[in-house]
Amino acid sequence: DGGGGGGGGGGSGGGVASVGGSDRPVESIVESIRRTLAELVPLRARRAAEAEAADSGPHVASAVSRCLCFVSKRVRHLADAAMGGGIDKGAIDARILVVQGGADVARQYNAMMNAIFSAAKLGVVIDALSIGRSEPPMLQQAAFLTKGAFHHLDAKSEDPLLLLLFTVFAPDVTTRKVLRMPPLRDVDFRASCLCHQRAVDEALVCPVCLSIFCEDSDAAKTGACRVCGLNMPSETAAAAVAVRNGS
Repeated sequence: DGGGGGGGGGGSGGGVASVGGSDRPVESIVESIRRTLAELVPLRARRAAEAEAADSGPHVASAVSRCLCFVSKRVRHLADAAMGGGIDKGAIDARILVVQGGADVARQYNAMMNAIFSAAKLGVVIDALSIGRSEPPMLQQAAFLTKGAFHHLDAKSEDPLLLLLFTVFAPDVTTRKVLRMPPLRDVDFRASCLCHQRAVDEALVCPVCLSIFCEDSDAAKTGACRVCGLNMPSETAAAAVAVRNGS
C-alpha cells in the first residue's frame, strides 16, 4: 500500500508540476487575448462610425438607377407587345425629376455618372431641382448631359416651389422648345477622386477601369490602381492620363 501510495503521490506530484509549469503560458495567452480584444473593440466602434457616416446623405444615384431600371423594363415590354423586336427611344417620353435638399455625396460620383450615361443612352431626360445653399455639380451634369432642366432654389429665392414645378418641370421636352426655360450656366464638370472624395481639376485616370485619383493618392505615387490592380508605368501615370476641367 505504501508503495502504491508513494507511486500515487509521485504521479500526483508530477501532475501538479505539469500544471504549475503551464501557468505562465496560459497567463500569457489570456493576456494576449485580452489585449487583442481591447484593440478590437474601439476598432470595431470606429469602423461602425465610419460606415454610418459613409451611409449618410441622399442616395441619389441609387434612386436614379432604380428609375432607369423601371423605364428600361417598360420599354422592353412595349417593344415586345406592340412593336415587335425593336422600339425607337423617343417612343416613350420618360423623364426623371430629382429633388435634392443638400450637397452632393462625393462617394456616389462613379455610380451617378454611370446612371447619367445610361439615361442618355435610353433617351431619358433627368430634371433636377436643388434646394439648399450650393448647387450640386452632379445634378448640373445630369441635367446638362441628358438635356434636362435644372433650377437652384436657395433661401433668398422668391420663386414659389409649386410654380417652379408646374412651369419648369411639368412641361414635356417638346413643349419646352417654345418656352423660356431657365438657362443652365456655369456647369461644374470637375470629377471627384476615388481616394479622398473631393472635386479635382487635375487627376490620374486608370486607362482600364477609368477610376479617378488625385495627386495625393497612392496611385499617383506608385502607379498602381487600387480598383483593378493595373500597374501603370510611371511615365504613363504622369502623362496622358491627366484629366483637366472635366475634359
